[in-house]
Amino acid sequence: MSEATMAELYERNLAALERRAPGLVPVLRSIAAPKSRLCGSLEHGELNLDLGHARLYEPDARQFADSQLANYRLRPTRMYINLPKCPRQPELIPHFVLRAVFDHFAELSVPAFPTDPHEHAGFMIVYGIGLGLHLPELVENYDFRHLILVEQFAEFIHHSLHLVDWAAWLDRLEARGGTVRFLIGTDPGQMAQRIYWDLRHGQFGLIDGAYVYRHYSSYLLDKAEELFREKLPVLGVGAGFFEDEEKMLRNTFANLAECDFSLLEPKRRLEKPVPALIVGSGPSIDGAIEELRRLRESAVLFSCGTALGVLLRNGIKPDFHCEVENDPQVWEHLSDYRRWTDFDGITLIASTTVDPRIPGLFPERILYFRDTVSSTGFFGKNFKAVYGAAPTVTNLGLRAALIFGFRDIYLFGVDLGTRRPDLHHSKDSFYLTDETWKATHTKQIEPMCHELPGNF
Repeated sequence: MSEATMAELYERNLAALERRAPGLVPVLRSIAAPKSRLCGSLEHGELNLDLGHARLYEPDARQFADSQLANYRLRPTRMYINLPKCPRQPELIPHFVLRAVFDHFAELSVPAFPTDPHEHAGFMIVYGIGLGLHLPELVENYDFRHLILVEQFAEFIHHSLHLVDWAAWLDRLEARGGTVRFLIGTDPGQMAQRIYWDLRHGQFGLIDGAYVYRHYSSYLLDKAEELFREKLPVLGVGAGFFEDEEKMLRNTFANLAECDFSLLEPKRRLEKPVPALIVGSGPSIDGAIEELRRLRESAVLFSCGTALGVLLRNGIKPDFHCEVENDPQVWEHLSDYRRWTDFDGITLIASTTVDPRIPGLFPERILYFRDTVSSTGFFGKNFKAVYGAAPTVTNLGLRAALIFGFRDIYLFGVDLGTRRPDLHHSKDSFYLTDETWKATHTKQIEPMCHELPGNF
């Protein structure tokens, strides 16, 4: 292939990437002098990537890719999800659906469920792009929707764009409704986390049977895959249930239609020069109130959930208050606070799924679209969902502070445990000040039987 042909192919491929991964294109164009270099050629069967200390492929890129693809065709690596348990006495909508599905197949006299998932899958995860000779065949021969490409070195993609017709396989993937996601970095922990969240995105219902392809081995790719595998047991945790999704749809519609608000989206912002204090209602907050009072005027304060009552009872008003739960009880508690104080100067940060009576209690409101819920799929398609804002409301406080650009962040009362089981929350939280809740909720708290080293 002549240099002119390679340059033409490179520009055509960049144009195709501009539509699918616009943030990647400037990175690739900035690579003027890559540390690695192409050697040999496809035509003569000796193409390779010279890394300086060694070559990436043995014996060459084409033979390596062909052999690897042939082995993968014989036994593709896939992810398997266990069948859900079907309760004998259904209570929730998912239980009734499962019961109906199981009964349907029982009537058909299906002897057993198939051991292998269907060839159609929601995902293919590819660890390693290298020169990318394997990518066209993977897209052509395997039926998946969402392609996740994990790579440490952007310059490998730079080389590949001169050799492989990326535009052709990207068009083929797009024609069947597929998408591509590039995960490029040097931190295996972040890589594993990004894979996790990608799988929990729009095609989450199709993770069973996801394809996994390892192109080459490196410390980063090996470690990223290892860390991701550690997350597999919790991949399906918190997927929600029908009744809750129905409530969140109603709440989101009402909040979007009826209240004025700003929208919180993860995007680049200027770094803030002051610290942020994230306040939960764990029991340790009782011993830190005076420190909070001392720091109040030199920091930005985020109260989280029931911590608002704790702060207000001690004469401290936060700058922001965070709520994520969609239960009406949240509105009841906030309304109770309003009977003896006001929320002047406090800006609400809340999911669009909260009870629609809550935003009106605050003078200023910032809403966000939660990740992986149906209401975001319906109403937030053109906006960025906020990930990492659950499962506790203090996760939201931390995530909001990071989105705003705070880099010095301190946690108060974010205990996630206690030294004394009877002091599960601050003494000033409604759990211990409201007589009704003291009589009912405390009886429902699961016993704290796991003893671990503490840091407070």
